[in-house]
Amino acid sequence: FDTINAYSHLALFSHAIGKHREALNYLARSMYLASIAECQPHPETAASFLNAAQMLQEVGDAKPAQQYLMKALALQEQLLGGEHLQ
Repeated sequence: FDTINAYSHLALFSHAIGKHREALNYLARSMYLASIAECQPHPETAASFLNAAQMLQEVGDAKPAQQYLMKALALQEQLLGGEHLQ
């Protein structure tokens, strides 16, 4: 999971310095590695979906951003239940 975290951190750093497309590429790599490494859904995956949505929204890609927000919500509800406040 260290590699997955490294890609996530690179994504956040790239985003912070204004390299949004580069950040999305790093985040996509992180999410891909997480998808093949995890047997069960994980809260970090939902956080990655939220990060992707924010980055996409900031570069004007509203439709995919909304899709990632919906994925994050569905995963959080699956993991925590629909009534959980987190």
